Amino acid sequence: MENSNQFILLRKREFGEIINEAFKIIKHNFKAFLLGFMIFVLPTIIIGSVLLGYLGGSVVKLMAGDIQSLMDFKEIFSGVGLMYFFTIIGGILSFLVCYAIFICIEENGGEPVEYSQVQSKILSMFLPVLTAAIYIFLMLFVPLAIMLGLAFAVHIGLVILVGIISSFILIYLIVPLQYYPFILVRESLSHTEALKRSFELIKDHWWPTFGLYLVASIIASLLSYILVIPGQLIAGILNFSSIDPTEGITTSFIWVTVGFFLMNLGSLFCQMYIWVCLLVKYYDLVERKDNTGLRSRIETLGTHSESMFDNEGEF
Repeated sequence: MENSNQFILLRKREFGEIINEAFKIIKHNFKAFLLGFMIFVLPTIIIGSVLLGYLGGSVVKLMAGDIQSLMDFKEIFSGVGLMYFFTIIGGILSFLVCYAIFICIEENGGEPVEYSQVQSKILSMFLPVLTAAIYIFLMLFVPLAIMLGLAFAVHIGLVILVGIISSFILIYLIVPLQYYPFILVRESLSHTEALKRSFELIKDHWWPTFGLYLVASIIASLLSYILVIPGQLIAGILNFSSIDPTEGITTSFIWVTVGFFLMNLGSLFCQMYIWVCLLVKYYDLVERKDNTGLRSRIETLGTHSESMFDNEGEF
């Protein structure tokens, strides 16, 4: 009998199976997920939250109830911009941690992984994944900005129409493109080949993948409220407090920093559940297209015994 913690990645799965088995993967590899998050993602959350208060003094004053601080657009933009910059970097690192864990699970034959394995993978994959993320941004949002700019030059009403059409196009493209960075590093393809492969896998499976992303996002959002709600309460209490924006700036800075830290911490940590679901779906899509996992198990059938749980629903 095989280890009950062993997980067969390359296998066809139904929608409910993916939702449930994502939790199973996180449970059996929780130490690797937690350490990866704390070492790579947590520092970006801390830096972003502190910079929001330290460099965005007007943001802090605004949260404390000083309406006049709205006039300082530059400082507000710098504070919020820096916070979101580090939030985006944290988001990239969070799915990079998930990428590394899945590749290590695959290399381990489905066995749980140790953080030491994951760390080396994260470091080696950082630049390719970051490059892919930049390419996705350029492919999606630069054309959008150009189209909206041209529409605005023609007529303000045209901006609304272009915005609605562009939203549907973006949603359609994001579903396959979210697999592009993982395919790049897992299948060792070029950027062009990885892009082509991502659309090939999603072909005829766009709706199930989009539905999975939607449901996983809802579950992750509900889970994140454990930390997000306290952060929102801190910001709300500060907003309605009697702190003098000019005299109590140090106090308000601390509370705003803590509030945004808790919100980003809950959001990014639970966001990893979304990526785990999508990565389980990736292996499902690969199996549906290539049947490599099934063929491999058929070839080795008889050389070792497989547990009923691992093969359930396959034969």
